Amino acid sequence: DGDVQSDPIALTANFTFVARDSVTGKSAPVNRLSPETEREKQLYAETEALEKVKRRKREEQKGVLEKGVHKLGVEAERLKALLAEGRVFSDFPALADRDSILMKDTRLETSMICQPQQRNLYGRIFGGFLMHRAFELAFSTAYAFVGQRPCFLEVDHVDFLKPVSS
Repeated sequence: DGDVQSDPIALTANFTFVARDSVTGKSAPVNRLSPETEREKQLYAETEALEKVKRRKREEQKGVLEKGVHKLGVEAERLKALLAEGRVFSDFPALADRDSILMKDTRLETSMICQPQQRNLYGRIFGGFLMHRAFELAFSTAYAFVGQRPCFLEVDHVDFLKPVSS
């Protein structure tokens, strides 16, 4: 069109000015901006409105957080009570309910020698093979604990932090 703007906008930014008192380290007042042109006044008003919305959201989130902290406090107390009860069973097994089983009594371990088909060229064991063995061990533990065939629902996220050498 040949209609070229003399000052095209390439980037816009909002700045937040803050200051700290060098002696106390606490916040210090900052001189307010004084918009002069109509465009500056419009941007200033838009930013003020945006700040009000952000402030309101922060207050709402703060209320939700306080409710969540209270809920966590209740759950933490319940957890402490359960751990105290478990500690009694662990320290004095004779006092345990006959139907109670300690977690340490539900544990199984296994060892095996990996064959070349379970390893890559660098002698590291395949992650899929390790996951399969972990599933089999979990299945056996659940069967021994419950006394019937367990139903597999899902696998959580698995991270292999270090390679496993054979």
